[in-house]
This record gives sequence, C-alpha cells and structure tokens, in this order.
Amino acid sequence: MSGNSGKNDDMIKKALEAAPVPEELSPGNIEKMLDEKAPVKKRKNIKYTALKITAGAAACAVIGGFGVHYAEQGNLFNKENKKSLVGASYSSVQETGGSKDKESSRQLISDGGIESYEQLYQLLGEASESYNETIASGWGGMIYEETAMEDGAVEEEAVDSEAPMENENESAQGMLTDDSTAINGGMGDGGGGGEGDSDYYNTYNQEQGVLEADIVKTDGEHIYYLYTEYDWDTGNDHSYINIAAADNGSFTEAVKLDISDDFPVPDGDYDEKYTYLQDMYLYNDMLIVIAGMDMYISHEKITVSMEDCIGYSRNTYSAATCVNVYTTGTEPQLIGSYMQDGSYNDVRIAPDGYMYLITNDFSESYEVIDGAEDVESYVPTYTFGEETCLVAPEDIIVPECGLEENPSINYTIVGSLDFNTSGAFTETDILSFAGFSGELYCSGSNIYIADGWDETVINRISLENGIIAPAASGTVKGYIKDQFSMSEYNGYFRVATTENLGEETIEEYEGETFVSYRDLGETNHVFVLDMDMNIVGSISDFGVDETIKSVNFSGDTAYVVTYEQTDPLFSIDLSDPTAPVILDEFKILGYSTYMQQWSDGLLLGFGASADENGVEDGVKLVMFDNSDPYDLREVGIEMMTSDPLEDDYWIYSDALWERKMLLIAPEKNIIGVPYMYSSYDEENGGVYTIESRYEFFSYEDGDFVGKGSIAKDITNSERASSFERAVYIGDYVYIISGDSFIAADIDTITVSDSVAF
Repeated sequence: MSGNSGKNDDMIKKALEAAPVPEELSPGNIEKMLDEKAPVKKRKNIKYTALKITAGAAACAVIGGFGVHYAEQGNLFNKENKKSLVGASYSSVQETGGSKDKESSRQLISDGGIESYEQLYQLLGEASESYNETIASGWGGMIYEETAMEDGAVEEEAVDSEAPMENENESAQGMLTDDSTAINGGMGDGGGGGEGDSDYYNTYNQEQGVLEADIVKTDGEHIYYLYTEYDWDTGNDHSYINIAAADNGSFTEAVKLDISDDFPVPDGDYDEKYTYLQDMYLYNDMLIVIAGMDMYISHEKITVSMEDCIGYSRNTYSAATCVNVYTTGTEPQLIGSYMQDGSYNDVRIAPDGYMYLITNDFSESYEVIDGAEDVESYVPTYTFGEETCLVAPEDIIVPECGLEENPSINYTIVGSLDFNTSGAFTETDILSFAGFSGELYCSGSNIYIADGWDETVINRISLENGIIAPAASGTVKGYIKDQFSMSEYNGYFRVATTENLGEETIEEYEGETFVSYRDLGETNHVFVLDMDMNIVGSISDFGVDETIKSVNFSGDTAYVVTYEQTDPLFSIDLSDPTAPVILDEFKILGYSTYMQQWSDGLLLGFGASADENGVEDGVKLVMFDNSDPYDLREVGIEMMTSDPLEDDYWIYSDALWERKMLLIAPEKNIIGVPYMYSSYDEENGGVYTIESRYEFFSYEDGDFVGKGSIAKDITNSERASSFERAVYIGDYVYIISGDSFIAADIDTITVSDSVAF
C-alpha cells in the first residue's frame, strides 16, 4: 500500500529512469542490495510501487468494486502507485511469490507472511483434516498434567509460583524494530484523558497520546453522537449522527443526519445488510465514523458426506467494517470511505497521526472452497476508493506451528490509515494474522493482542509511521479481563491474568468418550515481559479463589482488584521487573470494575456494590488513598443501592461494562454516573416504570458530594432512549441520549436548555 514508500523506492525509481539499465540495477537486484543494507522493515519499503510487480503487488487484484460516493475525488486514492495492481491474475500471484527467511519469533513468523496463497490453502487443508479426525474420534481431549492436592491447590512440576517463570522457547530473533525504549504506560505517569488545555471533555485515553474512539465526541463547539434507531414503519435500522452546536449552555443549532446510505456495499448476492455504528473520532478537522456491517448472502448449500454426517455450507453471513470520513460542523460532507473484512474489534489513533483499525474475520470452510484459486473464499480483502484488493501473501502472518484444528481460518486484521493531512486521508498498510484473535492494548509504538483462556498468547505488533510489523510473541498462564489488564512501561510489558484451576478426566463408555472436569478454584498472576516477550518476572497466587475485576497500572505500581465476596485491592511493586512484590491488600464490600487515577495519591474506583454475602445490590463509587502503596485506605464511598428482597425498585448501570459512559473529570471536580432506576408499584395496579438517570458528584474533604441528577421516564416510549454519555464544555455539562441532548450548569446541575432529535 502507498503512503510511506521511503528512500528505497526513490532510489529504485531513479535507477529505472536511467537508460540503458544495467543488470545490476534491475529492480530485483536493487531490492536485494537495499534489503541487505537496510533490513529494518524491508518488506514494506518496496511493496506497492508502480515500478515492481511483486507477490504483494500482484496479490492486490481487483476482485470487486464498491459504488462509493467519491469516485470523482481521485486525490484520495493514489492510483499511480496502485496501477500495477489492477488486473493481476491468480497465476501471476503464484509465479511471483517470493521467498523469505523464516526466523521464528515463537508463535509468529517475524520476518513476513506466507509465500503464496497456495501455501495458505494447504495449511488450511491440513488444519481441516486434523479437525475432522478429532471429530471422528469422539472429540478426543487433553488431560492436564496436574495433581489435585488435599487443600484444593494444584501442584505443577518444576514450577515455583513465587519465582519468575522461565519461558521454554527461544527468544525472538530478527526483530524488525527496536522498541526497547517505550513510552510511559498506565493511567498515572503515562495515562491521560483530554488533549491539551482545551476547556472541554475528551474521551479518557488509557495511554497518553494514544486516542480512543467513542460514540460521543465534542470539539468545544459541537457535540456529535452516533445513534442507531429502529424504524417501526419499515422494520429497518437507521444510522444517524445527532449534532448540536452548543454555546454556554444553549443549543444554537441541531441536526439529525441520516447516514444509512453512506456506507458502501460490496458486490454480491446479499439478501440483507445491517449497519451498526460503532465508534467515532474528531481528528484534524475530520469526523471519522466507524461502522460494522453484517451481510446475509444467498449461496447454494454444499454438503459433504462424511461418516459422522457433518454438513458444510458456504457462509451465509459475512461481516465488514467501514470507516467513513466527513467534514465537521452541522453540515458534514462525506470525504471518502475505507473498508476491510471482518467484524469490528477496536481502533486507535497513534501519536503520529495514523489510525489502526482491528477487525476479526472468518474464511469459508475448507470443504466448500473451490481449490486454491478460489482465493476470495479464504483470503481477507480491503477496499479504498473503487478498488477491492486481496491482502497480499506476505501480509498474512501464520503461527509458526501452523493453523490450529479448524475447518476455517479466523483472522485478526490490522489496517492503518494516515490522517495527518486535514480534510484527506490515505490507506497505508495492512496485516492479517491467521488463526488468531483477542483483546487489544495499544501503546504509542506497539499493539498487543492477547488471545487465550487457560494460557494466553500475546503478540506484539510494532507500529511506526503507519507501518505494521509482527515483532514478538509470548505466552502466560490464565486469561485477561480487558485492555487495562495490560501495560507497556519503560521497555517492559506487564499483564495481569486469572487462571482457572481444575482437573479434567476422560473416560470411555460403550465406545463413546466422556470428559469430566473438577473445578479447583482460581488464582491470579501479574507477569512482566521484556520486548521480546520473554517472562522476566512474575508474582502469583494472590486473590486465591477470586477473579480479577479491574486493574490499574500507575508507573511502577499495579493496583489489582479481585472478587468473590469482598473487593481486595492489591498494590504490587513492579519497580524491579524481575521481582514483583505485593505491598498491601485492602478489603471492601463489592468490587470495582474500573479504576482511574483521580489525582496524585488518590485512585477512583467504580463498580458493583454488594452485601456481606456477596449479593450485588447496585453500584458504587469509592476513593482509595494510594499515596502510600504499603498502606491503602478508603477515603470516601458513595452507594446507589437497593435491597433485592425488600425494596420495590432496582438499580443497574451499563457503565459496569462500558467505562466510557462515566464522566470523570478531576480538572472540574465532577464525576457522572449513569444508571437505570426500575420500580414496581403494586398498590396502584402493578405499574412498572423505568427511569434513566445521570447523577453527578464532586469529591470534597474525603467525601463524595451529590451535585444533582438528570432523569427521564423511558417506560412506554418507542423512541425514548437512556442516557449514554455526558461531556462538559466550559461551565456546562451536556447529558446525551439518542432522542435528546440536555444542558445543565456544571455546579448546580440546573437544566439550561435541551434539544430533541
């Protein structure tokens, strides 16, 4: 892909323009010469120029077109650099498939992808055959090499839970980038919310300068909200951007923009298409809207006869993720679109202005693919402008051990877009990881994708000026909760995991295989890895028989909440990466699902409240004094609760799983919490009502102080929607829902204006 072809492309061009061209200056020899002199990220510096048709270039054959809305705006699509890609055939892909040095980085091939689509097809065939053999043998299984102890613990051979785990695999070789000096991590030293000194609220970012998307954004003058509404008359969903111009607590203009028809649809026999608005950015005078699309396709069913009567058919469901880019203001105009295969996973904009879009996709089943030449059935595609391209073989990364047992390939696809030019954008790079998906964490220079349950494989992907490169892989025990369970700091990667312990036994009876499992509880770990993803230190067996509910990495300290009936908050010293140490454990009822540094020495927690028996009864705010990590203390708590056995009302908050619904603004000393208040009035005919409430607090002198709340009844209205977010601009807060925006004074929470959509 175009974008940053670098010095190598310029040197090649100059050489080719000279006549006659000596043999030693042929494209192939120039590439070889330059690669030897500049091995760092060599595969991307030459790819996708109009001067050389490589396997990567030929792979980008046009396999379909979108009826996009900006066909005339050729400036957004660098056709000069793409012209050699048009019309390339499958046979040319195979003939030009280049070889690569396969230096291992454990799970990933570090220096490039596969050599050809045919190789990928063969790997899928082997994985499918292995899968079918497992099915035919009664699923088989694996017995844990663990011994149950009398006290319920699990003993593993040659593992000291207090000592750093030693990775059995060799360290990564041939790293493409040197990321040993990483930006600060965590939400303390390296965290950050708003950008600059602007007097308006920005989505809180886990990492300083690494921008996260959301469904609500403001630039201080306008508020934008992505909203999908069901049309009861037509039975279709409609995608809207609700936009309001806000000025000192008043709305001066408001529009409801239907963008349902702005999203391109690939050619195909689609019976139905559903578009789901996912996320949004305001960046460099552009409104960037990300939507997921589900397409249901009419395909003739193909059934394969097998002894166990397993049936295979063409996928009748397909997913894609689209990025639509608009101008800003109350009359946004579509600038252009980009699309890549797969369901939406996540997105980040790095400090250097490149956006990284992550999607997850599945290929067709091997049994219904019409041979290796049916590449569209098992190779992901991406679309920019009017052309749809296959991901090149060298950009399809396969685990070193091959594909796991499966009749199809699951992909994680990472694509990058350059948003450094105001009012325009270009596609830059793409990588597709075969047989891999998972939770994402992004620092300023790396993406980490964690995938697994009993064991979690973590792949580090290097980011530099939009260029994406596999860098290293490692494995840790257990599974992670979310992105906040991971952190990059001072050249190390830290991760907190929960491990389920148990015994699995396999027995046969009358020719059938049965698997039984004995649960032995849980334990928790924090691992520290170097940039080659080797474990250099760890601490284990804390919060035994509890699971991790939230994690906050703040500089050299990790704060980990585990829960079963009470909420132990652990402070863990990571200043010596090779020897983490638990400093303190503080217990409180309930648990925090999210923690964010409020100020130096104060850590804010939000989560579920619970009684002494562990029965959850609402939501809570809690402030922890972590000025001395050896002596954690609770210095303020606010409960929004009900008694599920006695009260005739119930309280619940979606912010328990979506932290972006909270408004946390220490700079304004305001905290906003959305929740649903459901009540039942049996005495007056059994009336059941639901209120959406957004409650505001300040933190003063060791206590949470209620500032006021905004509420609305959403019981019987087809259009009324609950409060989704709140932002502030200057001295006013704005509470956002699909059908209305409400403005209120930030100090008194007195409504000053509202607008309906």
